Amino acid sequence: MKRVSLKLKTFLAAVFSISAAMLFIPGSSAYAHDPIFIGEEQKEAEEGPYLPDARISFALYGTFLESDERRGFQFEIPDGETITMSLLIPDLSPEKEIETPYLPWLTLERPDGTQIDLLPDIRVAFAEPFSRTNYLRLFDHSEIGREGTYQVTIYGLDPSRFTVSIGFIEMFGTEVLNVENRNDRGALERWYATPPPEFMQSETTTTEQAVDVDLPKEALLEPDNEPIKEENVKTGLVQPADESVSDEGFPVQLLFGGLIASVLLALLPLLKYRKRV
Repeated sequence: MKRVSLKLKTFLAAVFSISAAMLFIPGSSAYAHDPIFIGEEQKEAEEGPYLPDARISFALYGTFLESDERRGFQFEIPDGETITMSLLIPDLSPEKEIETPYLPWLTLERPDGTQIDLLPDIRVAFAEPFSRTNYLRLFDHSEIGREGTYQVTIYGLDPSRFTVSIGFIEMFGTEVLNVENRNDRGALERWYATPPPEFMQSETTTTEQAVDVDLPKEALLEPDNEPIKEENVKTGLVQPADESVSDEGFPVQLLFGGLIASVLLALLPLLKYRKRV
Protein backbone atom coordinates (compact mmCIF):
# COMPACT_ATOMS: atom_id res chain seq x y z
CA MET A 1 0.00 0.00 0.00
CA LYS A 2 2.89 2.31 0.81
CA ARG A 3 4.31 1.77 -2.68
CA VAL A 4 0.95 2.53 -4.30
CA SER A 5 0.52 5.60 -2.14
CA LEU A 6 4.00 6.79 -3.02
CA LYS A 7 3.36 6.35 -6.76
CA LEU A 8 0.06 8.22 -6.48
CA LYS A 9 1.73 11.08 -4.63
CA THR A 10 4.49 11.23 -7.23
CA PHE A 11 1.94 11.30 -10.08
CA LEU A 12 -0.14 14.07 -8.44
CA ALA A 13 2.99 16.10 -7.74
CA ALA A 14 4.05 15.83 -11.39
CA VAL A 15 0.60 16.92 -12.59
CA PHE A 16 0.62 19.87 -10.21
CA SER A 17 4.11 20.91 -11.28
CA ILE A 18 3.21 20.80 -14.99
CA SER A 19 0.01 22.76 -14.40
CA ALA A 20 1.83 25.39 -12.37
CA ALA A 21 4.55 25.70 -14.98
CA MET A 22 1.99 26.18 -17.77
CA LEU A 23 0.45 29.09 -15.90
CA PHE A 24 3.73 30.98 -15.97
CA ILE A 25 4.95 30.13 -19.46
CA PRO A 26 5.01 33.28 -21.63
CA GLY A 27 1.93 33.51 -23.83
CA SER A 28 2.07 32.54 -27.49
CA SER A 29 -0.33 31.97 -30.35
CA ALA A 30 -1.29 28.65 -28.77
CA TYR A 31 -2.73 30.34 -25.67
CA ALA A 32 -5.96 32.26 -25.27
CA HIS A 33 -6.21 35.62 -23.47
CA ASP A 34 -8.91 36.33 -20.91
CA PRO A 35 -11.50 38.42 -22.85
CA ILE A 36 -12.47 41.90 -21.63
CA PHE A 37 -14.77 44.32 -23.48
CA ILE A 38 -14.36 48.09 -23.62
CA GLY A 39 -17.74 49.82 -23.81
CA GLU A 40 -18.53 52.61 -26.25
CA GLU A 41 -18.91 55.01 -23.32
CA GLN A 42 -15.37 54.23 -22.04
CA LYS A 43 -13.62 56.80 -24.21
CA GLU A 44 -11.01 57.88 -21.67
CA ALA A 45 -8.43 55.64 -20.02
CA GLU A 46 -9.74 56.56 -16.54
CA GLU A 47 -13.22 55.37 -17.55
CA GLY A 48 -12.11 52.05 -19.04
CA PRO A 49 -11.28 48.63 -17.57
CA TYR A 50 -8.62 48.56 -14.86
CA LEU A 51 -6.16 45.63 -14.97
CA PRO A 52 -4.42 45.14 -11.60
CA ASP A 53 -1.53 43.12 -13.05
CA ALA A 54 -0.52 43.47 -16.72
CA ARG A 55 1.53 40.27 -16.52
CA ILE A 56 -1.80 38.40 -16.71
CA SER A 57 -2.92 37.74 -20.29
CA PHE A 58 -5.94 39.81 -21.28
CA ALA A 59 -7.53 40.60 -24.63
CA LEU A 60 -9.50 43.83 -24.67
CA TYR A 61 -12.13 44.03 -27.41
CA GLY A 62 -13.89 47.12 -28.70
CA THR A 63 -15.63 48.68 -31.70
CA PHE A 64 -15.32 52.17 -33.12
CA LEU A 65 -18.87 52.99 -34.20
CA GLU A 66 -17.94 56.18 -36.06
CA SER A 67 -14.90 57.95 -37.46
CA ASP A 68 -12.43 59.67 -35.11
CA GLU A 69 -13.36 57.80 -31.93
CA ARG A 70 -11.27 56.58 -28.99
CA ARG A 71 -11.45 54.00 -26.21
CA GLY A 72 -9.28 53.57 -23.11
CA PHE A 73 -8.17 51.36 -20.24
CA GLN A 74 -5.64 51.33 -17.38
CA PHE A 75 -3.23 48.80 -15.94
CA GLU A 76 -0.54 48.30 -13.36
CA ILE A 77 2.46 45.98 -13.36
CA PRO A 78 5.10 45.14 -10.73
CA ASP A 79 8.25 47.19 -11.01
CA GLY A 80 10.83 45.60 -13.31
CA GLU A 81 8.39 43.23 -15.05
CA THR A 82 8.05 43.25 -18.85
CA ILE A 83 5.04 44.88 -20.50
CA THR A 84 4.01 43.01 -23.66
CA MET A 85 1.30 44.54 -25.81
CA SER A 86 -0.13 44.03 -29.31
CA LEU A 87 -2.85 45.69 -31.36
CA LEU A 88 -4.97 43.56 -33.70
CA ILE A 89 -8.00 43.83 -35.97
CA PRO A 90 -10.24 41.01 -37.23
CA ASP A 91 -9.10 39.48 -40.51
CA LEU A 92 -12.53 40.39 -41.88
CA SER A 93 -14.23 43.13 -43.85
CA PRO A 94 -14.21 46.07 -43.47
CA GLU A 95 -11.13 46.08 -41.22
CA LYS A 96 -8.77 44.19 -43.54
CA GLU A 97 -9.51 46.65 -46.38
CA ILE A 98 -8.61 49.73 -44.31
CA GLU A 99 -5.50 51.47 -45.61
CA THR A 100 -2.57 51.70 -43.19
CA PRO A 101 -2.87 55.47 -42.43
CA TYR A 102 -6.48 54.88 -41.26
CA LEU A 103 -5.90 51.80 -39.09
CA PRO A 104 -6.38 51.98 -35.29
CA TRP A 105 -3.40 53.03 -33.17
CA LEU A 106 -2.80 53.76 -29.50
CA THR A 107 -0.87 55.84 -27.02
CA LEU A 108 0.77 54.43 -23.88
CA GLU A 109 1.17 56.95 -21.05
CA ARG A 110 3.57 55.89 -18.29
CA PRO A 111 3.22 56.64 -14.57
CA ASP A 112 5.87 59.39 -14.85
CA GLY A 113 3.81 61.21 -17.49
CA THR A 114 5.92 60.28 -20.51
CA GLN A 115 4.00 58.98 -23.51
CA ILE A 116 4.67 56.87 -26.59
CA ASP A 117 2.59 56.58 -29.76
CA LEU A 118 2.33 53.02 -31.08
CA LEU A 119 1.44 53.02 -34.79
CA PRO A 120 0.66 50.08 -37.13
CA ASP A 121 3.78 48.89 -38.92
CA ILE A 122 2.97 45.24 -39.75
CA ARG A 123 0.06 43.08 -40.91
CA VAL A 124 0.68 39.58 -39.60
CA ALA A 125 -2.08 36.99 -39.80
CA PHE A 126 -2.90 35.44 -36.44
CA ALA A 127 -5.33 32.57 -35.79
CA GLU A 128 -6.73 32.19 -32.28
CA PRO A 129 -7.49 28.45 -31.98
CA PHE A 130 -9.52 28.53 -28.77
CA SER A 131 -12.10 31.08 -30.00
CA ARG A 132 -11.63 30.08 -33.68
CA THR A 133 -11.20 33.71 -34.71
CA ASN A 134 -8.66 35.21 -37.11
CA TYR A 135 -6.84 38.51 -36.80
CA LEU A 136 -4.22 40.77 -38.32
CA ARG A 137 -1.56 41.92 -35.85
CA LEU A 138 -0.67 45.58 -36.43
CA PHE A 139 2.26 45.94 -34.02
CA ASP A 140 4.04 44.34 -31.05
CA HIS A 141 5.49 46.39 -28.20
CA SER A 142 7.44 45.51 -25.07
CA GLU A 143 9.24 47.51 -22.39
CA ILE A 144 10.24 47.19 -18.75
CA GLY A 145 7.44 48.31 -16.47
CA ARG A 146 7.62 50.53 -13.42
CA GLU A 147 5.41 50.96 -10.40
CA GLY A 148 2.28 53.01 -10.94
CA THR A 149 -0.74 53.25 -13.25
CA TYR A 150 -0.42 53.17 -17.05
CA GLN A 151 -3.00 54.84 -19.30
CA VAL A 152 -3.81 53.37 -22.71
CA THR A 153 -5.92 55.20 -25.31
CA ILE A 154 -6.87 53.52 -28.60
CA TYR A 155 -7.77 55.77 -31.55
CA GLY A 156 -9.89 54.88 -34.58
CA LEU A 157 -9.96 57.03 -37.71
CA ASP A 158 -12.47 54.72 -39.43
CA PRO A 159 -15.28 52.60 -37.96
CA SER A 160 -13.69 49.25 -37.06
CA ARG A 161 -13.30 46.50 -34.49
CA PHE A 162 -10.03 46.22 -32.57
CA THR A 163 -8.30 44.05 -29.98
CA VAL A 164 -5.48 44.91 -27.58
CA SER A 165 -3.65 41.91 -26.14
CA ILE A 166 -1.50 42.35 -23.06
CA GLY A 167 0.37 40.07 -20.67
CA PHE A 168 2.07 36.68 -20.82
CA ILE A 169 0.72 34.64 -17.86
CA GLU A 170 -2.43 32.63 -18.56
CA MET A 171 -4.66 32.98 -15.51
CA PHE A 172 -8.37 33.21 -16.28
CA GLY A 173 -10.83 34.90 -13.96
CA THR A 174 -8.49 37.57 -12.55
CA GLU A 175 -10.53 40.40 -11.04
CA VAL A 176 -10.83 43.45 -13.29
CA LEU A 177 -12.55 46.73 -12.42
CA ASN A 178 -14.92 48.78 -14.63
CA VAL A 179 -16.11 45.79 -16.68
CA GLU A 180 -19.81 44.95 -17.00
CA ASN A 181 -20.20 41.88 -19.24
CA ARG A 182 -17.32 39.81 -17.87
CA ASN A 183 -19.33 36.58 -17.66
CA ASP A 184 -21.11 36.86 -21.02
CA ARG A 185 -19.83 33.75 -22.83
CA GLY A 186 -21.34 34.70 -26.19
CA ALA A 187 -19.97 38.26 -26.23
CA LEU A 188 -16.83 37.39 -28.20
CA GLU A 189 -18.76 35.51 -30.89
CA ARG A 190 -21.21 38.41 -31.29
CA TRP A 191 -18.39 40.95 -31.42
CA TYR A 192 -16.51 38.97 -34.07
CA ALA A 193 -19.64 38.46 -36.19
CA THR A 194 -20.85 42.09 -36.02
CA PRO A 195 -19.12 44.68 -38.24
CA PRO A 196 -19.39 48.40 -37.37
CA PRO A 197 -22.94 49.75 -37.83
CA GLU A 198 -21.86 52.23 -40.52
CA PHE A 199 -20.50 49.38 -42.63
CA MET A 200 -23.69 47.33 -42.18
CA GLN A 201 -25.82 50.33 -43.19
CA SER A 202 -23.74 51.05 -46.30
CA GLU A 203 -24.09 47.41 -47.40
CA THR A 204 -27.88 47.52 -47.02
CA THR A 205 -28.18 50.85 -48.80
CA THR A 206 -26.10 49.66 -51.76
CA THR A 207 -28.17 46.50 -52.10
CA GLU A 208 -31.66 47.91 -51.65
CA GLN A 209 -31.69 51.47 -52.98
CA ALA A 210 -33.32 52.09 -56.36
CA VAL A 211 -31.24 53.51 -59.17
CA ASP A 212 -32.40 57.05 -59.98
CA VAL A 213 -30.46 58.61 -62.84
CA ASP A 214 -30.86 62.33 -63.53
CA LEU A 215 -29.97 63.23 -67.09
CA PRO A 216 -27.85 66.36 -67.54
CA LYS A 217 -29.49 69.28 -69.35
CA GLU A 218 -27.21 68.79 -72.35
CA ALA A 219 -28.66 65.31 -72.86
CA LEU A 220 -32.17 66.76 -73.11
CA LEU A 221 -31.42 68.68 -76.34
CA GLU A 222 -32.10 67.62 -79.90
CA PRO A 223 -29.31 68.05 -82.47
CA ASP A 224 -30.70 71.49 -83.30
CA ASN A 225 -30.47 72.45 -79.57
CA GLU A 226 -34.23 72.28 -79.06
CA PRO A 227 -35.39 70.65 -75.81
CA ILE A 228 -36.70 67.09 -76.00
CA LYS A 229 -40.32 66.85 -74.95
CA GLU A 230 -40.53 66.12 -71.23
CA GLU A 231 -43.06 63.31 -71.58
CA ASN A 232 -40.64 61.33 -73.77
CA VAL A 233 -37.86 61.62 -71.18
CA LYS A 234 -40.09 60.39 -68.36
CA THR A 235 -41.44 57.37 -70.19
CA GLY A 236 -38.24 56.55 -72.04
CA LEU A 237 -40.25 56.00 -75.26
CA VAL A 238 -39.12 57.00 -78.74
CA GLN A 239 -41.63 58.81 -80.94
CA PRO A 240 -42.88 56.48 -83.72
CA ALA A 241 -41.65 57.27 -87.19
CA ASP A 242 -44.05 58.23 -89.98
CA GLU A 243 -45.23 54.89 -91.42
CA SER A 244 -45.79 56.43 -94.85
CA VAL A 245 -42.07 57.06 -95.32
CA SER A 246 -39.28 54.49 -95.30
CA ASP A 247 -35.94 54.98 -93.47
CA GLU A 248 -34.48 56.69 -96.54
CA GLY A 249 -37.48 58.96 -97.15
CA PHE A 250 -38.86 56.92 -100.12
CA PRO A 251 -42.75 56.67 -100.16
CA VAL A 252 -43.87 53.25 -99.02
CA GLN A 253 -46.81 53.18 -101.48
CA LEU A 254 -44.50 53.44 -104.50
CA LEU A 255 -42.35 50.69 -103.10
CA PHE A 256 -45.26 48.27 -102.79
CA GLY A 257 -46.56 49.26 -106.25
CA GLY A 258 -43.20 48.47 -107.83
CA LEU A 259 -43.17 45.05 -106.14
CA ILE A 260 -46.64 44.18 -107.45
CA ALA A 261 -45.71 45.25 -110.99
CA SER A 262 -42.59 43.08 -110.89
CA VAL A 263 -44.63 40.05 -109.85
CA LEU A 264 -47.13 40.57 -112.66
CA LEU A 265 -44.39 40.89 -115.27
CA ALA A 266 -42.87 37.64 -114.03
CA LEU A 267 -46.20 35.81 -114.30
CA LEU A 268 -47.06 37.14 -117.81
CA PRO A 269 -44.98 34.53 -119.78
CA LEU A 270 -46.61 31.75 -117.76
CA LEU A 271 -50.09 32.98 -118.67
CA LYS A 272 -49.18 33.11 -122.42
CA TYR A 273 -47.85 29.55 -122.26
CA ARG A 274 -51.09 28.24 -120.71
CA LYS A 275 -53.17 29.88 -123.52
CA ARG A 276 -51.10 28.09 -126.21
CA VAL A 277 -51.63 24.77 -124.54
